[in-house]
Amino acid sequence: GQAAAVGKNVAQLESARQALVGVLGKMDKEAADDWKVSVLILDSQLAELRNQPKTAIEVLRKAIAADEAVPPSGPAGAITPRERLGELLLRLHRPADALKEFRASLENHPRRSRSLLGAARAADFAEPKSARDYYSQLAANWTNADQDTPGLAEARAAVQASR
Repeated sequence: GQAAAVGKNVAQLESARQALVGVLGKMDKEAADDWKVSVLILDSQLAELRNQPKTAIEVLRKAIAADEAVPPSGPAGAITPRERLGELLLRLHRPADALKEFRASLENHPRRSRSLLGAARAADFAEPKSARDYYSQLAANWTNADQDTPGLAEARAAVQASR
């Protein structure tokens, strides 16, 4: 059941990692540096699947350092390494640490919805009074969002409950 699924996920991630590492040597330095963050993210996911949370956290910190060494550019897209770390810390029942990571992400990416949602969820446990503010900012971001946007109902319900 679950062990077989984890084993399959590990095998898929290891295969993706090997393919990515193989291509890195053929890229110019700037492109390779960008993709090295992806390799670190894969490494952290593998560590988490192998029940090695300390290693997963250490690897994500390396990914954060590499990612934040250059200014953000382009559209807000995929989850950032810092957001990944915040979500991992939440899964590890460390909401205060997770909240610190989401707040740091919001310093670099103000009003970023994924970071606001993570901060709100972490604050629910670590600092309940500040959770309302994060949910309110998130609800304002998503005023015209599709109804099936993940986290939208949660944000709106939190804002409504605090009134």
